Amino acid sequence: MVEATDICTAINTEQFVESIKKGITDNSHIVRVEAAKKLRTLALIDPNIFAELVEKGLMDKYCVVRMEAAMILPTLAPINPNKFIRLYETGINDENEDVRKGTAETLAALVPINPDKFVELYQKGINNEVGCFRYEIAKTLVALASTITQETLIPIKDYGYNFLVAHLNSKYTQNP
Repeated sequence: MVEATDICTAINTEQFVESIKKGITDNSHIVRVEAAKKLRTLALIDPNIFAELVEKGLMDKYCVVRMEAAMILPTLAPINPNKFIRLYETGINDENEDVRKGTAETLAALVPINPDKFVELYQKGINNEVGCFRYEIAKTLVALASTITQETLIPIKDYGYNFLVAHLNSKYTQNP
């Protein structure tokens, strides 16, 4: 199968963008799925069109297209954080469990951009009634741990604090 990046070098960028735009709105769900899989490449070429087409993908009537669009949401987070949040909320409220689960997996992308909003969405998700959804949300919590510094731990000095300080200052671990 030819990758989108190969196509992009073989034809001009304008044609590539147009083919993805047409593909994501095609009558055939198979074509829409393949176009959704190639959307990530579009983020580098035209972030605005990328954001627009990810949104179209998440609104598609076919759940596999919505799932593919949900899985590339982390690419949207640094480009347009507000749209990422809005589309994330759309995805976690989808009627299809796989789309909700796939969307939940992407929450960690919000941590470096807006940790407070991450915590808010995490708390909403962790109380969901569906076990596999809660599991995917819980796995994203590790992303928040990368933002912990020694300064943020000072108010809670205890054995846990001392362990974390030792861990953070260890020559065997690296802080991001």
